[in-house]
Amino acid sequence: MSGNGMNWVKTGSFLLLLFVLFILCLGARVTGIIEHEILGLLLSVGLLLHAIRHGSWFFNFGQGQWGLRRLLSTAVNWLLAAGFIFLLVTGIALSPDLFSFLGIESGMLTRQLHSGVAFWLLVLMSVHLGLHGKMLAKKMGNLLGRQWLLPLSIFTLLLGAIGFIDRMLFEKLFLGFSFDFWDPARPISLYFIFYAAVALALTVVVDVCIASLEPKDALVPKSAKHH
Repeated sequence: MSGNGMNWVKTGSFLLLLFVLFILCLGARVTGIIEHEILGLLLSVGLLLHAIRHGSWFFNFGQGQWGLRRLLSTAVNWLLAAGFIFLLVTGIALSPDLFSFLGIESGMLTRQLHSGVAFWLLVLMSVHLGLHGKMLAKKMGNLLGRQWLLPLSIFTLLLGAIGFIDRMLFEKLFLGFSFDFWDPARPISLYFIFYAAVALALTVVVDVCIASLEPKDALVPKSAKHH
């Protein structure tokens, strides 16, 4: 890919696209299965480009010093990579449309694992975003004005808490309830808004926690805080 293409991969618009694609992929029962498969493939391509663009996050073990933040960031990056690869593989195995020609047999366990891992990836993605909270806050501040950051964060936390309860995410994450349901009488947009709000609320929580712990992370000098 050309330098200009890889530069676009680094832009906020591209990151927003990845976020939207992931949230849309959580709604297979809402969007339809073949649409879910297409969205999943687009997300996979985007994540591959994102991983290539930031390859140092995965293999830059010998440079700089290690602290709690860097340990957490590296672990989350590898877990995200493994999780999305798992989703791609199980998604292909489950595919009734785009990859049905492969003739791969899959059962209920594969479907449960595919859904369960997706919900945990929602959490990991939020942690990943929260670890880059300063950068995101700066972009939002430039876009909306810094005076709106606190009210927007409070609103996001409240809506995220409502979404967490409404989408029964505790049950999905810890009790093995891996399937979703949406009342067709409710606006479909609310389904995606709730999941997006949960992800963003967790991002805010992680950012606040990192900000409070960072001064104590003495192993990481300012010169080494590059991601």
